[in-house]
Amino acid sequence: MSLLETIRQVVTPGSSYPLVRLFPNGPIGNDVGLTPGAMPGGGAVPEPQVADDGRGGSRTAPTADTFLRGAVGTANFAGFIRDLGEYNPILEGRSSFLVYEKMRRSDADVRAALLACKLPIRAADYQIVPGLKENEPGFDLAKQIADEVRENLLGGLESPTSTGCWVTQNFETVKENALLCLDFGCAAHEDLWHIDGDKVRLRKLAPRLPYTFYRYHVDDDGESLLYLEQYGYRGNNFVNVLVPAEKLAYFVNDMEGAYFDGRSVLRAAYQHWYMKSQIYRIDAISIERNGLGVPTIKQGPNVSAEDRKSAENWVKMLAAHESTGLSLPNGWEFVLTGITGRIRDPQASIQHHSEMIMRSVLANFLSLGTTQTGARALGNSMRDFFYLSLEAVSRKIDETISNTSIKRLVDYNYGVEQLKVEESNPKSKIKNPKLPYPRLVTSNIIVINPLELLEVAKDVGKFDVDLLQPDNDTENWIRKKCGMPLKSKTSRPRWAPIQTRLQEQEEGEVPVEPGAKLDKEGRPLQPGGVQESKIEESKVQGGKHGAVRAAEANSSTFNSGLPTPSPNSKSETQESVRRGGLAES
Repeated sequence: MSLLETIRQVVTPGSSYPLVRLFPNGPIGNDVGLTPGAMPGGGAVPEPQVADDGRGGSRTAPTADTFLRGAVGTANFAGFIRDLGEYNPILEGRSSFLVYEKMRRSDADVRAALLACKLPIRAADYQIVPGLKENEPGFDLAKQIADEVRENLLGGLESPTSTGCWVTQNFETVKENALLCLDFGCAAHEDLWHIDGDKVRLRKLAPRLPYTFYRYHVDDDGESLLYLEQYGYRGNNFVNVLVPAEKLAYFVNDMEGAYFDGRSVLRAAYQHWYMKSQIYRIDAISIERNGLGVPTIKQGPNVSAEDRKSAENWVKMLAAHESTGLSLPNGWEFVLTGITGRIRDPQASIQHHSEMIMRSVLANFLSLGTTQTGARALGNSMRDFFYLSLEAVSRKIDETISNTSIKRLVDYNYGVEQLKVEESNPKSKIKNPKLPYPRLVTSNIIVINPLELLEVAKDVGKFDVDLLQPDNDTENWIRKKCGMPLKSKTSRPRWAPIQTRLQEQEEGEVPVEPGAKLDKEGRPLQPGGVQESKIEESKVQGGKHGAVRAAEANSSTFNSGLPTPSPNSKSETQESVRRGGLAES
């Protein structure tokens, strides 16, 4: 039996396929395998009666119903799924992939809209977060698992080749492949494993392109995917393969029911893309026909039929050329007749459809600079809502990878050890404890303007709000956002802000540099000067008490207003100590 006959048998009512009667008047006909008919069990339904137990009714403990009662509602005929709500047949299933491919390759607005949705996610920071918090028991194991997953997923996706080489896969390409679900509605990658000693590692997250998806084999419930059937090229061979669901990470955008093809973000932009492409075509024809005007020859009197035929052929074959010329008889006239009257300018329609394409992905703030209207505050509000949608998309992709590839990686390496723990302690009250599965988290999706960030930090510090602490991590994060080098571990001591130092000077206080040596009254000592040299001398001659006496002497010198020696001057005591080879105590 051919494939077409199999599909016809499925969608045609027969003895082996019972009819499903869903609608009284049959809004959906035989074309989708449903037959109009009355709903079963018609008529009035009486109220359930409950025996009285003296408290208003008989109350029993509820019992969980584990049976499947409902229907998912997605038509799946031998693996071929149909979107019953799609009214345009070319935008349903595999045929829509060719349309979306044409849209994203040919239209600048469509490409800009897709890049606006993808680039912030691709440029974000990826991190693996442990499955437990620091104050929860078992955090050490959770952190160990997270570190191993991070090392494998973000820095160790390496697969061997037949020539003995190793190919490294960047994790950004994994995210880029997952984001194809925005273009086509669905995307997937296959987990490829490698046995490394006693460990199982991911060697590659191999992309599986959407236009190779052929059929979706589901479980008896009609919605749990078991196998993905592909038709596509593997090298030089065109193969038909079944990929088990336990080896896939399947990404779907706007999935409704069990429609695994999903819905592309370009679906709402298709109408505007189609209209704009047609307007472009009409505009090109009008430029070609009317750009140089219509060539016209006004003939003189007594025109022969041969001359009239020659003039007609010449105006039809007229083309601009460096040697183009025309010789006319006496009384004849040649003109290029332009367009008379008023014609419609297509620019307004093109601009409208371009704005609608951007609005379909909530990126209409990108069109504010191309129009005569639009406020900056309105653009900021649009941008915030757009980034909110990107965070939702990224979170969905992260959860899919966490629940598939990462979870399998942890199960393969720690699932056996967990079973050994349960077998060694059968009296444990905790049965089948859940492993602390790490999660993939994407952060810093929002594009932050460094100038706005510094302005906010300035306002926070101005009003003494204890919100931002001047720690090294915060400073390095701000430096990174501003494109500055990170703070060095051997950086010089930092002075207080200039405002603080000026205020201390006005109040009669001497600003002190961090790390400076102080006398007994807390005043800074000049490095290498008289004050410090006398203290160093006292350390050699009199120990601790000598240092105190030298500090007292230097205090009188400082308070007398005498100039302090320059840092380059050396005391005789220091020179004698250095020459005699004496060491400081």
